[in-house]
Amino acid sequence: MPDAPSEQWPCPVCGHFQPQVCAICHGKVLDAPLGQPIQPGRGMAAADTVRGFAAYWRAAGHLMTRPEFFGRLGGPVVANMLAMTALAAAAWFGVYPLMSWLAAQSWGPLEVLRDSLPWGDDLLPTALTVTAVVVLGPAVLQTVTIPFLNPLADVVETLLGGPRLSTEARSTWDSLRDNVRGSSQVLAMQLLILPVCLALSFCQLGFVLALLIAAYLNALLWFELPLGRRGYSIEQRIGVVRHNWGRTLGFGIAFSLGMWVPFFNFALLTPAAAVATSALYFRFEKVPRHGASRYRRDL
Repeated sequence: MPDAPSEQWPCPVCGHFQPQVCAICHGKVLDAPLGQPIQPGRGMAAADTVRGFAAYWRAAGHLMTRPEFFGRLGGPVVANMLAMTALAAAAWFGVYPLMSWLAAQSWGPLEVLRDSLPWGDDLLPTALTVTAVVVLGPAVLQTVTIPFLNPLADVVETLLGGPRLSTEARSTWDSLRDNVRGSSQVLAMQLLILPVCLALSFCQLGFVLALLIAAYLNALLWFELPLGRRGYSIEQRIGVVRHNWGRTLGFGIAFSLGMWVPFFNFALLTPAAAVATSALYFRFEKVPRHGASRYRRDL
């Protein structure tokens, strides 16, 4: 935390860079409208993972039940439907035929492994397709929908922290510009990890591991929304998400599952991600214990 008024650090509660006492949230953000104040910080890894998983589905429920969201869902839902339609078409007409071709090829010296793999020849292309879509698909979805999701983040921040929070967020254009830069770096990591995930997916245990890796990278993408609104650098964003990895992973697992839930995936998949990450971020420990100096700004 700051030692002098010439320095700014992330507020432990709302995450905006402030000198000493936060003048935006005054140290108070609620866990729900009219609820109790949030106590940011990490808990046990398993419990945090469950909390992150539940937060995504709770956000989906809020979108369908809270009137504050009703007038702001048109653009996000239409963008989500268009992005999911494009992703589904790419998976069906492009990715699945490619994976079928890959599964049918000779593996050379590794051909003897084919009979020992737990997938049958019919299921292997499907497993590889699922892996490819879960690894790379969220980057497509985020690129298309992110310009429409800031109004939903505004609602969350106003409900939990008051109207000052949403007005202090960076402009949509600045946030979008930094988000594209950060997302491109995550996409580069996803492209590099894709061959490893596909190789793991040739067996069932490896398939589960590949999906967990993809879930974590997907969460890294989606937490660009609240972090970008506060002006975090790319290095700072990755550090905060990695430090709070339990909630991050739980959210990523929930999002990856949501991609395969009929109707929900075409309507509320990405709007729920925007609401969930905006709310979850308040519970994050904002300054990792290691490398804390990277989060200081000089006035």
